Amino acid sequence: MGAAAMFGSRLGDKIAARFGASSVSGQNPNSVSREFVTLWKAPRPTNAGAADEVITGYSPQQYPGMGPFFGTEEAVAKGFQYHYQNGMQVLKLPADGYAELVDQGIIRIDPYLGNSVHVPATALERFNALIRRGIGLYIPE
Repeated sequence: MGAAAMFGSRLGDKIAARFGASSVSGQNPNSVSREFVTLWKAPRPTNAGAADEVITGYSPQQYPGMGPFFGTEEAVAKGFQYHYQNGMQVLKLPADGYAELVDQGIIRIDPYLGNSVHVPATALERFNALIRRGIGLYIPE
Protein backbone atom coordinates (compact mmCIF):
# COMPACT_ATOMS: atom_id res chain seq x y z
CA MET A 1 0.00 0.00 0.00
CA GLY A 2 1.42 3.40 -1.00
CA ALA A 3 1.94 6.27 1.39
CA ALA A 4 -1.02 8.22 -0.06
CA ALA A 5 -3.34 5.24 0.36
CA MET A 6 -2.17 4.71 3.94
CA PHE A 7 -2.69 8.41 4.73
CA GLY A 8 -6.18 8.30 3.21
CA SER A 9 -7.02 5.23 5.25
CA ARG A 10 -5.79 6.80 8.51
CA LEU A 11 -7.66 10.02 7.75
CA GLY A 12 -10.89 8.15 7.06
CA ASP A 13 -10.46 6.13 10.25
CA LYS A 14 -9.77 9.32 12.23
CA ILE A 15 -12.93 11.02 10.95
CA ALA A 16 -14.98 7.84 11.41
CA ALA A 17 -13.77 7.47 14.99
CA ARG A 18 -14.46 11.10 15.81
CA PHE A 19 -17.96 11.20 14.34
CA GLY A 20 -19.16 7.65 14.86
CA ALA A 21 -19.34 6.60 11.23
CA SER A 22 -19.78 2.87 10.86
CA SER A 23 -17.87 2.64 7.61
CA VAL A 24 -15.29 4.57 5.67
CA SER A 25 -15.78 2.55 2.50
CA GLY A 26 -18.07 5.10 0.90
CA GLN A 27 -20.66 2.41 0.08
CA ASN A 28 -23.07 3.60 2.76
CA PRO A 29 -24.34 7.10 1.82
CA ASN A 30 -24.74 7.94 5.51
CA SER A 31 -21.11 7.25 6.30
CA VAL A 32 -17.87 9.10 5.98
CA SER A 33 -16.08 8.09 2.80
CA ARG A 34 -12.37 8.38 2.18
CA GLU A 35 -13.05 11.40 -0.03
CA PHE A 36 -16.14 13.15 1.39
CA VAL A 37 -17.99 13.81 4.61
CA THR A 38 -21.75 14.27 4.19
CA LEU A 39 -23.72 16.73 6.28
CA TRP A 40 -27.49 17.36 6.18
CA LYS A 41 -29.41 20.50 7.12
CA ALA A 42 -33.11 21.25 7.17
CA PRO A 43 -33.42 24.98 6.46
CA ARG A 44 -35.84 27.02 8.54
CA PRO A 45 -39.15 27.98 6.90
CA THR A 46 -38.09 31.63 6.77
CA ASN A 47 -34.94 30.82 4.81
CA ALA A 48 -35.68 31.80 1.20
CA GLY A 49 -32.01 31.38 0.19
CA ALA A 50 -31.66 27.69 1.08
CA ALA A 51 -30.75 26.66 -2.48
CA ASP A 52 -28.02 29.31 -2.72
CA GLU A 53 -26.42 28.42 0.63
CA VAL A 54 -25.26 25.01 -0.57
CA ILE A 55 -23.30 26.74 -3.34
CA THR A 56 -22.08 30.04 -1.89
CA GLY A 57 -22.10 29.26 1.83
CA TYR A 58 -23.76 30.47 5.00
CA SER A 59 -24.04 34.09 6.14
CA PRO A 60 -22.96 35.13 9.64
CA GLN A 61 -25.87 37.59 9.63
CA GLN A 62 -28.35 34.76 8.93
CA TYR A 63 -26.69 32.47 11.52
CA PRO A 64 -25.31 34.63 14.37
CA GLY A 65 -23.67 33.23 17.49
CA MET A 66 -23.29 29.44 17.33
CA GLY A 67 -23.88 29.49 13.57
CA PRO A 68 -25.64 26.86 11.46
CA PHE A 69 -26.14 23.30 12.68
CA PHE A 70 -25.83 20.20 10.49
CA GLY A 71 -26.76 16.58 11.07
CA THR A 72 -23.94 14.07 10.74
CA GLU A 73 -26.73 11.54 10.18
CA GLU A 74 -29.56 12.14 7.73
CA ALA A 75 -32.19 11.13 10.32
CA VAL A 76 -31.27 14.10 12.51
CA ALA A 77 -31.96 16.60 9.73
CA LYS A 78 -35.10 14.74 8.63
CA GLY A 79 -36.58 15.31 12.09
CA PHE A 80 -36.14 19.06 11.65
CA GLN A 81 -37.30 18.89 8.02
CA TYR A 82 -40.58 17.38 9.17
CA HIS A 83 -41.27 20.52 11.22
CA TYR A 84 -39.66 23.15 9.00
CA GLN A 85 -41.08 21.94 5.66
CA ASN A 86 -38.41 23.79 3.63
CA GLY A 87 -36.53 20.98 1.92
CA MET A 88 -33.13 19.50 2.71
CA GLN A 89 -29.60 20.72 2.14
CA VAL A 90 -26.97 18.07 1.54
CA LEU A 91 -23.27 18.94 1.66
CA LYS A 92 -20.53 16.57 0.52
CA LEU A 93 -17.34 18.11 1.82
CA PRO A 94 -13.75 17.02 1.09
CA ALA A 95 -12.75 14.76 3.99
CA ASP A 96 -9.26 16.22 4.33
CA GLY A 97 -10.56 19.78 4.63
CA TYR A 98 -13.31 18.67 7.00
CA ALA A 99 -10.82 16.95 9.31
CA GLU A 100 -8.62 20.04 9.27
CA LEU A 101 -11.51 22.32 10.29
CA VAL A 102 -12.53 19.89 13.05
CA ASP A 103 -8.97 19.78 14.38
CA GLN A 104 -8.87 23.60 14.36
CA GLY A 105 -12.16 23.83 16.30
CA ILE A 106 -13.99 25.50 13.41
CA ILE A 107 -16.43 22.62 13.02
CA ARG A 108 -17.67 21.69 16.49
CA ILE A 109 -19.71 18.77 17.79
CA ASP A 110 -23.16 19.83 18.98
CA PRO A 111 -23.03 19.53 22.78
CA TYR A 112 -26.74 18.69 22.97
CA LEU A 113 -27.41 16.21 20.17
CA GLY A 114 -23.95 14.76 19.65
CA ASN A 115 -24.80 13.49 16.16
CA SER A 116 -24.70 16.96 14.69
CA VAL A 117 -22.12 19.70 14.30
CA HIS A 118 -22.16 23.47 14.13
CA VAL A 119 -19.91 26.21 12.82
CA PRO A 120 -19.76 29.46 14.82
CA ALA A 121 -20.64 32.58 12.83
CA THR A 122 -17.12 33.90 13.29
CA ALA A 123 -15.69 30.84 11.46
CA LEU A 124 -18.14 30.67 8.54
CA GLU A 125 -15.68 32.17 6.04
CA ARG A 126 -13.39 29.14 6.36
CA PHE A 127 -16.32 26.70 6.31
CA ASN A 128 -17.78 28.39 3.23
CA ALA A 129 -14.45 27.97 1.43
CA LEU A 130 -14.72 24.23 2.12
CA ILE A 131 -18.30 24.17 0.80
CA ARG A 132 -17.09 25.64 -2.49
CA ARG A 133 -14.59 22.76 -2.78
CA GLY A 134 -17.35 20.19 -2.23
CA ILE A 135 -20.74 19.31 -3.65
CA GLY A 136 -23.92 21.03 -2.48
CA LEU A 137 -27.46 19.92 -3.15
CA TYR A 138 -30.78 21.44 -2.17
CA ILE A 139 -33.83 19.15 -2.30
CA PRO A 140 -37.05 21.20 -2.16
CA GLU A 141 -40.22 19.93 -0.46
